[in-house]
Amino acid sequence: MNSVEIQSNINQIADGEGVLGCALVEIEAGMIWLSAGKSPQLSQYCEAVSDYWRLSDRLNKHFPEADQLRNLSLQYGHLKIASWRLNKGLILVLLLAQGQELPWERAKPLITKILLETKE
Repeated sequence: MNSVEIQSNINQIADGEGVLGCALVEIEAGMIWLSAGKSPQLSQYCEAVSDYWRLSDRLNKHFPEADQLRNLSLQYGHLKIASWRLNKGLILVLLLAQGQELPWERAKPLITKILLETKE
């Protein structure tokens, strides 16, 4: 896994309009490996989002017909959180200001690069 390349992609995502933060997070521990952005609460949100992912993983055995959760989106009054399951027990977490849409055309190739980098 090339952490310099991943950090560069995270920085580019975090520089998007309305993006408050972006982080590569370990699901099991809720620990941030790499991050960028202007939200002072990024680490707290990432830890909370990893709780949702751990809960999903625990409950997944009760739904054998369902595949493993791939992405999770949460919307609060002032904030949107999007997250994607990567490889090696990692998720990518993105914080957006309320009223902002994910700049998907710009973010998708960067997210894909991060996914491919975490396979190594």
